[in-house]
This record gives sequence, structure tokens and C-alpha cells, in this order.
Amino acid sequence: MTTLGLVSKVAFLPSDSDNLLDRVERFFEHELTQMTGLELRQSQRAMAVSIARVLQDGGRLAVEAQTGTGKSLAYLIPLLLRNSPVHQAAVVATKTLQLQEQLMRKDLPLLQSLLPAPRNVVQARGWNNYLCLRKIESPGEETVRELGPNLPRLKNLANESGGRLTRGQVSLPATSWQRIQADPVDCQKQRCPHFSRCGLFAERRELENADLIITNHAFLLSDLKVRRDGGGLLPDCDVLVLDEAHRLDDVATDHLAVRFDAERLHSVVSAPLHGWLESVRFALLAYLPETHLLEWSSRFDSLIIMALKDIEGLGERVLAEIAAAKAYLSTESPNLPHAWLCGTAGELLANLASELSYGLDSLVGELTSLAQEYGELSPMGSPPELARLARSLRRFAEELDFLLSGVDPDWVFLCEPLTPALVARPIDNSQTLNSELFSGYRSVVATSATLRVNDSFHFFLQRCGLGVEPTLELTLESPFDTKTATFVGLASGGPDPNDPGFAHALSPHLYELIVGLRGRTFVLTTSHRRLIEFARLLGPPLEEAGVELLVQGQAPAPHLLRRFNSPGAHALLGVDTFWEGVDIPGERLSCVVLTRLPFPVPNDPLFAARAQRIERQGGNSFDHLSLPLTALKLKQGFGRLLRGASDRGVFLLLDPRVGRKAYGRTLTRHLPGPNARYGLPEFLVAEALAWSEANLQRVEEPLSWSTGS
Repeated sequence: MTTLGLVSKVAFLPSDSDNLLDRVERFFEHELTQMTGLELRQSQRAMAVSIARVLQDGGRLAVEAQTGTGKSLAYLIPLLLRNSPVHQAAVVATKTLQLQEQLMRKDLPLLQSLLPAPRNVVQARGWNNYLCLRKIESPGEETVRELGPNLPRLKNLANESGGRLTRGQVSLPATSWQRIQADPVDCQKQRCPHFSRCGLFAERRELENADLIITNHAFLLSDLKVRRDGGGLLPDCDVLVLDEAHRLDDVATDHLAVRFDAERLHSVVSAPLHGWLESVRFALLAYLPETHLLEWSSRFDSLIIMALKDIEGLGERVLAEIAAAKAYLSTESPNLPHAWLCGTAGELLANLASELSYGLDSLVGELTSLAQEYGELSPMGSPPELARLARSLRRFAEELDFLLSGVDPDWVFLCEPLTPALVARPIDNSQTLNSELFSGYRSVVATSATLRVNDSFHFFLQRCGLGVEPTLELTLESPFDTKTATFVGLASGGPDPNDPGFAHALSPHLYELIVGLRGRTFVLTTSHRRLIEFARLLGPPLEEAGVELLVQGQAPAPHLLRRFNSPGAHALLGVDTFWEGVDIPGERLSCVVLTRLPFPVPNDPLFAARAQRIERQGGNSFDHLSLPLTALKLKQGFGRLLRGASDRGVFLLLDPRVGRKAYGRTLTRHLPGPNARYGLPEFLVAEALAWSEANLQRVEEPLSWSTGS
């Protein structure tokens, strides 16, 4: 790896062969300085110049830009100023919708206003984000029953949006949206009477002429899967920028997984059966000679409709048998060994699944034959939906066979009775991401506030596949004075987080802290069981003290964050959702408490498989997997605290292992360590409150709250 080093050591000279670096430098010196209220930072400028160099010369760059760098503007500026020799777009992919919306609504309009000619920026979203106009203009009976009075409202909204109505613009249950969302299998494309107004295809056409495409990790991985079948959602692009890049491997593991569950059964079988297949049947028969109508109507009903109904019923029986497997499989170890399927306990599931696979194969054959015969009879040719349905069913059968085999050493095979689902997840995504994602781009930039472990990018680069080829590395320290702006308290004693009485022992100290700070606190734990315990112990006394305790699961996360950020005294108790991606600048969030170190769950099947692979290769899974994952998540948790240059706050880690175990120093080395205090929880709380009294802005609002939103 080639290291660019810390910001203070980075220096690039403009190249004579290309003036992108000059343009970036001038933009910082002239255009940005004219913006009132915009704070320019040297680290941001250094990051922009580094990215400009990679855009100019090609290659790969990993940037850890810590909170306060302003990394969004740092990569958007060279992307907007670049000139591609062949018109190819640059892609920016984020993990969270919050950042995507910030780019589209705030950062890009600001920068575009400073350009002599604005660039063509398009947002790319997946099929299921879009409303299908045909499904609401010509709805089937079941769609009418499902949507009821919402149907006229949706039609009005679709007309007002010019056909570009998306999932985020309407409030509907997931099951209702599934009936009207765009679907690549049943899409009639140019044959659809609403094609000219279709928001999805309008966006796809705009992508072809885009200078910059804003999307998310999930869309990137969906594009990767579609390209395997010879298609593609994105046009050819030469630059990829991954923001929140530390989450890419998790997204890849989820999107590259093979699943059999109710959602998959619905999308492949139930959706066509109870939705669009009726209109295809009508269109198919409309162009046949009258002498063939009765024969073909009967064949269509018996070979396709009835067969799909049988498959739907079989699929539901398979799901029911998976759910029943909870009597045989431990929820702590839900692996699905092939031997179990071959035994007595799994015999019925294996037989039903095999019957389902056989039924899918048979239907694919019938569909293919019928489509071929119809194409020879009708002047209109065979409806393309039938061919797409056949391909979809064939892939479904292949996936089911793969899940039942359970023998590939590169995958973890699971039976999840509570979902219920059969799932296979890849153990290692690095080769796939390198060969099928990164290799398609001339320049790749990956950035996040948390990429390094022990001052090294090695773990991140190897995990996501960027380390296969030489990758430049750049570290930008936070411009915030974290050492004086933060009180850091690390437990060196106190209750053990594995003790059943942990929550009871810690709650009085948390109560004292939250009341003393008048709310303004995130308490983050690592399990829903602990979440429930803390909520039960803290909720009632905090209510009596005039502090509202917001608990993850009580309402959607955005609602809880809006409530937390509203006037009054609020504390928030959360797990994974609130460890990262939450941005609350100012005094509203003045304290973050981590109740325990965020170690991975050791009996998680995927984590266990990855750990076993490391051990088989002669490594130490604790040092090479557990500690790096924990360190990155710990840094993310700390990153919730300081979001602006004037922010100050308290960070407490109340897991005594951080002070007692040797690995504690390794995990906390990236926190502002010189000022860290070690001690018992009660000592740390008292010290934190004393520091807060001297350093935090006093809250004059009364300690009261109401149940209104």
C-alpha cells in the first residue's frame, strides 16, 4: 500500500497535463471564500486535492476523514469540476438515506450555485422505490381491496408528481406498497400505455446523460447482481465514491445473500399470480384467431395459473415447516446442516422443498414452450413478461436447490424459524467486490470517519476487496479540539456487563447523570434484552423527575430523533440504529454513554464462520476480527457526540473490561485518551457532572415534558 499520510504531510503540485488540481485549488481560494457562514478547513481542502489527483491519474484512495472535516464537499467539489474525456458519469454511493438527502438538498445546490454552468446530477433508486402507474390506473380486484380509499389519493399524487411518485412520498403499509410498486418482472416497458409518464424510466433515461449520480450501497449491489445476468441499472461510469464506506461489507453480505422467505415467494410467485398475470393473459388472448381462444384460455389457466397456485401453496407449506423447525434448532445456533435435512426431523421440509423445486422446473418448461408456440401463432409475438417470469422462476428454483445443498465452504447456510427463512450468506465478499464492482471503475474513492484500526487501513481494505490492488491512504484528523471539548470517562471497575444484575447496578448512576444533565443524553447498549431492562428501570423515575426517556422501538427512529431534538428534557435509549448515522449538533446531545463494549455476538453463525476461517488459516480471530470490528463500532459511537466546532460533551464507557483488560487500551487509543478518566461508574458520573457544570451551556428550559409530538 502507498500511504499519503496525515493531512499535515500531504502536498500535491498541480499537474501540467491537466488542470483539475488547479481548478479545485482556485475553487477553494475564490468561490468558497465568498460564501458567508461557510467554515473552510485545511483538512477539507487537502482531501479534495487528493481526490482530484486520483480522478486525474486513476487508481484507488481510502480516506479516513474524521468528524468535522467536511468530507461531502471535499469529494463533491472535484467531481463537479472534473472533465471526463469520454462522457461518463461519476457515482457517489452512501449507506444512509439521511446523507443521500443531505447531498441532494443541501450540499449539491450550494456548490451548483457557485459553478458557471451547473452539472447534471441525478439520483438513482431501485425499482421498488417507484410507483407503477399501470397498477393504480388499471388495478386488479385484490389491489382495489388492499388499497381501498387510498387508491384515488394515490392517483392524484401520481398526477401531481408527473408520474414520479416514490415510496418515501406516501404513507402506506409495506404489503400495500408491494402491490403497486414497479417490478422488473412484470414491467411492460415500451408496451405500457403509461411508459411516457413513468418516473422510473424517466430517471433511467436521465442517468444516461448524468454527470454525477447519487445513489446508495444497496443500489450498487443490486446493479452488480443485474449485471451478472447481462443487464445493468447504472450506465457505464468511470468514477466511484463510496461514503460511509465502513458499511459496504455489511451491505454486500445482505444483498449477495441467497434467501427463501415470504417476501421472495411473494415477489416471484404471488405478485404475478394475483396481480399482473391477469392483464398479460388478456393481452395474449386478444391477438389470437377466434378458433384458438378456448384452447389457449384453457391451457393458460391450467399450465400457468393453476401451476402457480400449486407452487404458492407449496411455498407456504415450506415456510410453515421452516417455522416449525424452531422445535429442533437452537435459536442461538440456527445453522442448517445438510445432515439435519437428511434426518427424520428435517425429512418433511426436505421433501416439500424438493417438490417445490420440481414444480418450479416443470413450470419453467411449460412457460417456455407456451411462449414459443404463441410467438408462432400471434402476429404480436410472445409477451416478454412470460419470458421474464420463466427466468425469474428458474433462478428461484436454482436458489432453492443451492439452499438445500448446504455444502459450499464459502457460504453460511442458516435456517431462521422466526422469520421464517432459509438463508445462505457469503463468508468473504472481498474478491466479488474487487472483480465485479471496483474493477469497473477507473478511479475509486472510499471514505468514512472510521476506517482505521490501530492506525492501519489494513482491516478495511482486505475486508471490502480494495486491498487486492494498490490503494493510496489518507488520514485527516478532526479539526475539533476533542481533547478539551470532551470529558472521557472509562470504567476500571463496577458491575460486569455479563452479570444478570448489570442493569440494576448501573441504572442509579445513569439516573443521576441524566437528571443532572437535564436529559441531553444517548444511552447506547448492545442488545434488545438490556434495552428492555434499562427502559423498565429508568423510565418511571425519569418521568417523575421530568425527563422523557425515548426508547428504540417505541416509534420509528426519525420520530424519536425529532422528539429528542425538540424543546424539553429528553434522553434516548437505543441499540444498533443509533450507534452511527445520527447527526445532532449543539447542546441537545451533550452526553453519550456506552453501557458495554460493542463486541460481535460470538455465536452469530456468520461471525463464527469468519472466525473459524481465520483460525484455519493460522490467524487469531479475536485479534484479527473481534477487536477490529469492536474498535470501529466504538469509534462510531463516540462520533455521535461532537458534530460541530463549538460542540462540547461527555463520553462514558461503563464496561469495566475497558480498564481491566489489556485490549482495552487498544480499543480506546483513538479516543481523546490524554484526558480520559478511569474509575468506578459512580466516580465517573460525579466527575462528568462537575465537568459539565463548568463547560457545558446551561439549559434554562424547565424539566417538564408532554406526551404530544
